[in-house]
Amino acid sequence: RMINIVLQGEDELFTRDLAHKLCEYLRRADPRKLTVLGPAPAALTRLRNKYRYQILLKSQQSLYMRTFAKEQIEFFRKTASMKDVQILVDVDPVSLL
Repeated sequence: RMINIVLQGEDELFTRDLAHKLCEYLRRADPRKLTVLGPAPAALTRLRNKYRYQILLKSQQSLYMRTFAKEQIEFFRKTASMKDVQILVDVDPVSLL
């Protein structure tokens, strides 16, 4: 199972830095039950004047991973300065574009 987390924002450096912070936050939150890959520029790095970075979560435990992602991303949104950055979450993505 996989979850694709895409961060997109108008400021490239801020979006990239926020993606790195979220990635490290997710790795520290649970280093055993899931694998955190990234962050990396998305395949469509710039779309509609927004820069995009993605993080992939992988785990054999689908329900745990979905619950973990929802709770951790909600907490991260509340505690981090988001500026204009959006976080998009795609569970079991068909494509990574």
